[in-house]
Amino acid sequence: MPRQFDTFQDLSVHYISDSYKSLLRVRGGEELPQQINRLENEWLQLIKEADTFMKECKNLFQRKYLFLSLKIVYQYNKSENMKHYDRKKFYLPYLSFCYRNKSLTQWKDVQPLLQQMQATVEETILHMWVFKGCKDFYLRARMLSSQIDNLTEYHNLNSHLLQSTSLEKSMLPKAMLMVPDENKLPGSGYWGV
Repeated sequence: MPRQFDTFQDLSVHYISDSYKSLLRVRGGEELPQQINRLENEWLQLIKEADTFMKECKNLFQRKYLFLSLKIVYQYNKSENMKHYDRKKFYLPYLSFCYRNKSLTQWKDVQPLLQQMQATVEETILHMWVFKGCKDFYLRARMLSSQIDNLTEYHNLNSHLLQSTSLEKSMLPKAMLMVPDENKLPGSGYWGV
């Protein structure tokens, strides 16, 4: 089989990255800690908003605008990369309606109760809105925790590759360290970008 490159100069990483542009779309590791930190802050903000949502829904229930109370279950991302996170601060707020100590996590369980309680159209709409809010907070928190988990795994991979090869980061081409525009990479976006 003939060699594709005649000299080591032809085999340089710079030549390869200039000739094969898809390599430039591979995320580097330089900005990963900042991205992780930004997502952690978003997650904490989301948890604050979910807490405010829960308090306001309790008030709606006490004032008899809601027929069903709300319950929260704290769920956690149990991945290896996430085990060092403080569970009192970083959790997935799983909110749901509650009736007679039973969580109502499906709309098909809520709607018959509303009909039984003779809810008006406006009351039904309010319950739908709150039900959607419960799902929304949980899904956004789950997405943020998954992104943090994935970026942490990728960051750890970058560190492991350098350690296992005994290379210094300064030896790598700048293009390999850079993070391309996240909005232009398929699969790297999330709600809120």
